[in-house]
Amino acid sequence: MKAWNNEEKRHWVNDFIFKQTKYYHDFRGLQKVMLQTMPSEPYVGEPVAVVREKSEEDLLMERKLKREEQQMLEAEKEARSVIPLNEDYETRIFASSNVGWDCDLISYLMHEENERIKALANRGEYQEAAFRFMQLAKSMCRHFISDEHYCYFDDLYSPEYAIDYLVDFFNELGKEGKLPDETKGFLKKAWQEIMETECHQGYGMLSKTLL
Repeated sequence: MKAWNNEEKRHWVNDFIFKQTKYYHDFRGLQKVMLQTMPSEPYVGEPVAVVREKSEEDLLMERKLKREEQQMLEAEKEARSVIPLNEDYETRIFASSNVGWDCDLISYLMHEENERIKALANRGEYQEAAFRFMQLAKSMCRHFISDEHYCYFDDLYSPEYAIDYLVDFFNELGKEGKLPDETKGFLKKAWQEIMETECHQGYGMLSKTLL
């Protein structure tokens, strides 16, 4: 109370001491001694601000609440997404165990998937090919952040080149007039979602224009 220069607490302390003295009437002189401890000089000015250091439990709770909030935001964002996650891509290609320098293994697996996507398009299954293309791009953007891929390369981030390859491929299909309007519309809307990711906004990944 004294350290905080808190006049309100001074009154509280004085009231507390005064009420407690009645319990010590059998102790000779003790009531008088207790009353003498009451701070009689009023404090002038504003109280000193008191900032309590956070305990380990406080910090753990903060982190828990932050995680829960982030999970809720991610769930809401995912519900609005036009690109549902591909579980095969998530667990097979972008497994955290595949992360290494330049993310070369992830890039290799992505290029393998590129060939499957190209084969779909070459058979005329443009919508399915476009769908998988966007799922691959989305998973790359998600794991670039969640698995901190930015810590694993200097100048060359190999997975980005795998997506750039597909951007060029679908742009060429568009120029040739092979893509249905429905597929082009989906690609434009989905690519806008990719452009709004932290991977692009914060790190400049996937800077090519699609269609």
